[in-house]
Amino acid sequence: MFVGNSAYDGGALGNDGASSPIITNCTFYGNHAIDMGAALYQGSGPSNNPVVTNTIIWGNKCDNGPAEIVNWHDNSPVVTYSCIEGGYEGEGNISTDPMFVDPANGDYSLANDSPCVDAANGLAGPETDRLGASRFDDMG
Repeated sequence: MFVGNSAYDGGALGNDGASSPIITNCTFYGNHAIDMGAALYQGSGPSNNPVVTNTIIWGNKCDNGPAEIVNWHDNSPVVTYSCIEGGYEGEGNISTDPMFVDPANGDYSLANDSPCVDAANGLAGPETDRLGASRFDDMG
């Protein structure tokens, strides 16, 4: 979970110097940037190309530019099976409110009728969720 962070660029996570992290089953919420990229920022490139899977990027704020995912220069993150506010190109991505239970009080669990339930790639994550409940893959 990347929640409540702030910076000039890349409020939650800034990638630079050929960094290409693998980001799986994460939540970016309530982060802030002054310039751009409150959630995920790829700086001077090329080769800042994170692989983002089964991740929710929602409710981040930026004073002067885009808030969710920003690619400065020639960077090309691969984002799949994720819920991105404002949308993002990639297989299985959605841009619908993830419907957290109570984010104002720190409960980022998904409501039963959340569009994110069963929307992820089950082969990309661990066998249990963060609470220890079993996961399953119904994608094939």
